[in-house]
Parts: sequence; structure tokens; C-alpha cells
Amino acid sequence: MFRIYRSEGDGGGGGTTEGTTAPETANIEKTGWLAAVSDDVFNAHKEELSKHGNISAVLKEHFNDKAKYADAIIKPKDNASEEEVALYKERMGIPLDANGYQFDALPEGATENADFEAWYRAKALEMNLDADQGKKFFGAMKQMEADGLKAQKADLDKKRGDAELAMRAEYGSQYDAVLRKSALVAGLGGPEFEKFLDTSGLGSHPDFLRGIGRIAHMVSEDSLGKGQPGGSGTEKSLADRMYPDQNK
Repeated sequence: MFRIYRSEGDGGGGGTTEGTTAPETANIEKTGWLAAVSDDVFNAHKEELSKHGNISAVLKEHFNDKAKYADAIIKPKDNASEEEVALYKERMGIPLDANGYQFDALPEGATENADFEAWYRAKALEMNLDADQGKKFFGAMKQMEADGLKAQKADLDKKRGDAELAMRAEYGSQYDAVLRKSALVAGLGGPEFEKFLDTSGLGSHPDFLRGIGRIAHMVSEDSLGKGQPGGSGTEKSLADRMYPDQNK
């Protein structure tokens, strides 16, 4: 039955709602098949139980849900046993230890780094990545690295080409002599310095090449002392640094 609850002094035309008493929740009686339900279950779930016409409907829903969730994987709680955690990881495809993550071959241009791989494996295990997720994410990171290095190399190659054109324009017919003397200047630093130039990439950096070329242009070849300690006395080193692709 629908009722209108009025406050005192309200003649039925509305007015203030102050002091209004809200209706109580519908009273669900424990009758019919509900009479067989224990009091604790009835009091806890009476609204849900009252939606069913008989016990068979309740049981049907129960067994349907049981079949539906039979293969459900429940994340273990913080106080779960080692066996429960191991079973969860097995069903989720999560390796039991960091060495369980295996990777595909690195994409062309990516670098191999054992320390990074060890860090990544530990982090993947900490984040509960399954083996397939761990492999794919690692591959994506390495592909991004390879693409970045490729773009970086292309940019550096362009800058080296621009530097060559600028130096050829600046020195004209003396360009080859400047290039030769530049190699001698670099060689004065000794084998360790030349190794540093190669491994750091500084030896092929356009700004370094232009700078050492200007130094070489200001001195005579004889004054460089081809026989001084550490000097390689070769022009191949700097030429290979400046035009690596052309000298292959």
C-alpha cells in the first residue's frame, strides 16, 4: 500500500517535510519454503532468498555459479601458504623464480646487458608477470632501444656528413692534409686515448672532428712528431671514425 507520511500541522497540501518519518523496509516473513532455512542464514540473506519461489531455484542458481567459477583463479591472500602461492602462480603461468623468464633473440641493433636482464627478471617476478607477458614486455623494451639507437645513428651519420661538407668547404684542397694531420693529433694521446675515442663515440662526433681539424690546420705536419710516444702516425683511424660506412 502506498502511503503519504505527513508532518504534524500539515493539512495534506504538502508544506514542510521537517519531522517526516520514513517508511520501514518491507518486512520479509519466514513463511513457505523459507521456514526451513536456519535463522542465521535467513537473517543474513533474506532479501536475496525471497527472490526465489522455491528451494529448487536456489539450488539451481548455486550449482550454476559453482560450475561457472570452478576454474576461477583466486589471488592468494597475504597469509596464504607457500603451497597456495605456488599453485596460484602455476595456474597463472607465473614462474616460480626469476630464471623462469625466457626471452626471444634480441632485435637487430639492441645491446645485450646481463645486469639489466637480471634486474628485469627480478622486477617481472615481483610484479607477478606471467612468462608470456614477461617475454613480450622485454622484447618491446629492447625493440624501443634498437629503434632509438637506429635513429641516433642516423642523426649522427647526417651530422658527420654535414661536418665533412663544411670542412671540405673550409679547407678546400687542403682537406686531405688536414684529415691526415688530425689523425696524428689524435694519435698523440696514445693507445688508451684512441681506444677511448672509439668506445665512447667521441672520435666520430662532428664537433670533435671539426675541433681537432682546426687544431691540425694550425700546426705543421713535421711539428707533430710522427715518432712521439703513443702516436699511431696513421690516417686510417680518424678517416674510419669520420666515414665508417664509406670505409667498410
